[in-house]
Amino acid sequence: MHKTLLELPSELETTRLILRPYQVGDGLNFHDMLKRNRKYLGELLGPITESNELDEIEIYVRKLAADWIIRNRFVLSFWEKVSSRYLGHIWIEPLDWRIPNFEMGWFIDKEYQGKGLTTEAAKKALAFIFKSLKAEKVTVRVREHGPYYEKSKQIAERCGFVKEGKLRNSVRTHIDKVLANEFYYGLLKEENEEFL
Repeated sequence: MHKTLLELPSELETTRLILRPYQVGDGLNFHDMLKRNRKYLGELLGPITESNELDEIEIYVRKLAADWIIRNRFVLSFWEKVSSRYLGHIWIEPLDWRIPNFEMGWFIDKEYQGKGLTTEAAKKALAFIFKSLKAEKVTVRVREHGPYYEKSKQIAERCGFVKEGKLRNSVRTHIDKVLANEFYYGLLKEENEEFL
């Protein structure tokens, strides 16, 4: 089946979260979250964190929504169920549709760290990747730099990813402009029945 014809759910639900593609108007929530997390997320999200313009940020989230529609990439915003507060997102990038193999990553509002919410969102996203996108493998890259390095590594390990290797000085950081190592983690479809 061609990727454009994939029937995908419009919303995913966990005990505490709603995960969904971005929608028109979500730029305001993203903008508010950035104000609290600009420095913290600068390395993960790149140039968009430098913008104070609501219109620019709305364009950014609408492009992510458009990518979902045409199946170029899949970005799931996640929201706290009780308060409807925007918390962060999970991004899913196709690496090779012939396998299929995907890369995923995440971020969360710093105020909500340490509550297991990112792990909860990541596990639900993995179920989506394996069931709806029919993945055989999912990869996570963890950069050995920045305040989220240890946390991202722990999330990958909690989700069952296996460390596959380390690439030395493989990326130049966005803010500090230093060379950093990256660790590669992989999860195969047959390795965790939780997501099948």
